[in-house]
Amino acid sequence: DFTGAAAQSAQRMAIETADARSKDDLAHVWVNAQSVVVQVEFDERLFSEATSAAAGVAVVQAAQAAAAKMRAKTDEFQAGLWQQVARFGVHPINEIDEFK
Repeated sequence: DFTGAAAQSAQRMAIETADARSKDDLAHVWVNAQSVVVQVEFDERLFSEATSAAAGVAVVQAAQAAAAKMRAKTDEFQAGLWQQVARFGVHPINEIDEFK
C-alpha cells in the first residue's frame, strides 16, 4: 500500500509547477518540479518600455521566486512522505553512514 501511495505522490509532484512575478510585474515565470523554467510571459504594456537588461533582471527575479516556491512545495511533499514512512516504523536517514 505504501509503495503505491508513494509512487502516486511522486507522480503528482513530478507534474507540479510554481509561478511568480518579478518585483516590477514585467515578467511572470513558471518552473517545473526541478525548478527549470517552463514558461515566461511579459506584461505587454511594461515590456514595450523595458530595456533588454530590465527584461533579463525581471525574468531572473521571477524565476528565483518561483524556484523558492517550488522548494517549499518539495519540502512539504517530502515531510508528508516521511510521515507516511514513519507509520511503517521507518525513520528518515539523516547521515550517509546510516544509509550505507
